[in-house]
Amino acid sequence: MYEQFLSDFAAELGLEGGALSALPFGFTLDNRVHFNLQENEEGLCLVLDAPLPPYAEEQLLKAFACAGYLKGGAVFAVGFARDKLYLMHQLNVLAGADEASSAVKTLLRVYDQLSGA
Repeated sequence: MYEQFLSDFAAELGLEGGALSALPFGFTLDNRVHFNLQENEEGLCLVLDAPLPPYAEEQLLKAFACAGYLKGGAVFAVGFARDKLYLMHQLNVLAGADEASSAVKTLLRVYDQLSGA
């Protein structure tokens, strides 16, 4: 169903040819941040998952505070587990792979701001 979108997305990010062939799909950028591309009820969701240090309430509260209203950026949601922080963005596959690539960059920028990198 998403074959062409996945192929274009892989090319846009410079991933190995044909790497994005099935969902869910995980990939790592810059050897530091892990992403998952998965299907949900509304289409495709891009998820950045990163380690969350113990007692990182300040980082988590900061993530919740900026979720959904970035200046000119993608609207995203925040989730967390015991040791993981999740930044999620719902993709519009009709908009194309360039929007998905832009969402990756936005989530990376947000993560860098949250982690103080």
